[in-house]
Amino acid sequence: MTGFQSTILAFLCLVWLSSAIAQDEAIDESNEAIEESQESPDNEDNTAAEAESSGDSTDSKPAIKRHIPNPNKWRLGDVTRFLDNYSREEEVLTFEQQDGNFSGLYLPENTGKPQGGVLILHDVDQHAHWPQTVAPLREYLPDYGWNTLSLFMNQGIKKPLPPIERAKPMTPASDGQEPTEMAAEDVAEADTEETPAETLEDPITDAEDEEIIDDTVPPTDELDSIADSLDEVPDLAAKADAMSEPEEEKEDPAEAYIKSSTDRVSAGINQLNTLGQFNLVIIAHGANANWAAAALNEVYERTPDAKGFALILVDARTNAFPPYPLNSMLANLDIPMLDLVTVNEEIPIQQSIDRRNTMRRNQRENYQQIRIPAVRSPLRGKHNTITRRVRGWLQTNAAGEEVDIKG
Repeated sequence: MTGFQSTILAFLCLVWLSSAIAQDEAIDESNEAIEESQESPDNEDNTAAEAESSGDSTDSKPAIKRHIPNPNKWRLGDVTRFLDNYSREEEVLTFEQQDGNFSGLYLPENTGKPQGGVLILHDVDQHAHWPQTVAPLREYLPDYGWNTLSLFMNQGIKKPLPPIERAKPMTPASDGQEPTEMAAEDVAEADTEETPAETLEDPITDAEDEEIIDDTVPPTDELDSIADSLDEVPDLAAKADAMSEPEEEKEDPAEAYIKSSTDRVSAGINQLNTLGQFNLVIIAHGANANWAAAALNEVYERTPDAKGFALILVDARTNAFPPYPLNSMLANLDIPMLDLVTVNEEIPIQQSIDRRNTMRRNQRENYQQIRIPAVRSPLRGKHNTITRRVRGWLQTNAAGEEVDIKG
């Protein structure tokens, strides 16, 4: 090794030693700072005070907003964007209902010879432009003189879960035994146990009690003067009645759902009347057939001689919750009615048989039930088994004509 190399090696060793010494000193200083912070008893309090002064306390943090999904709103937005992409946004109509505004899709007839108006109700968990059934109907029937209005119906509700039973209190375990549940009577007795007399401090004797009562009774002449000075005696009975008035009962969610769905169908009928359509046909799919029957029954309760209504059911089924007597409500309607059945499941088929038998027992000769193949794919467009069958039946049983309305 040359002298130059040895000099470089010595220099590198000196640099390494100096960096190691500096690192050890930094570690010692940090350890001393940690020990001082641990020895200070007010360190935690000071930190909390600084957090409060700076507004970083946990109490001042805003509550987390929970997001509640709204599938109906999503479907309406998706359909609206789809129509906007094809410059068909004018088909969306928004009109009023008692519990707020809602929307539908409207298409006028394309022949110049209007036959009437068709109100279309989609099934639960679908929308007003459902590709397999609703969209073909609302786009196909205008080519044969029918004005179509497809409604966005309510989201279905489910039966509430049963209430959770509260756990019964347990008796303390004795030696060698497991704790057991207390009966309701034992719980009541445990809650109403009297406090022993030994725990009371300075009990009041009967004599002292009598003296206190005697001292609080004013003389007779004072009572007379007080009675004379009273101009009016408060009506205690009225106050008692006011206090005993029951609180307003909350509306049952099931009844509210039925009313809202029925009102929505009625609002759709009124909207078609506003557009000049009085020969009306309701096409109801699935569970929403219940609310079509309810709305038509309300119409005939108000005006028993009403004319110009017809009803078409597509795979109609009784609503599971809230339950609704669909068959009996349909039997009340003496109007042209087509019942299309396309499903192959056991329960809907049995319901369709019961519905047909109910209509026969009530001698509804305008009722007709037909079994047809189901629409498996929307690729065939608006020309499918359901649309052609509906168009033919409308031409035979519900076709209207254009007339002038007399003022």
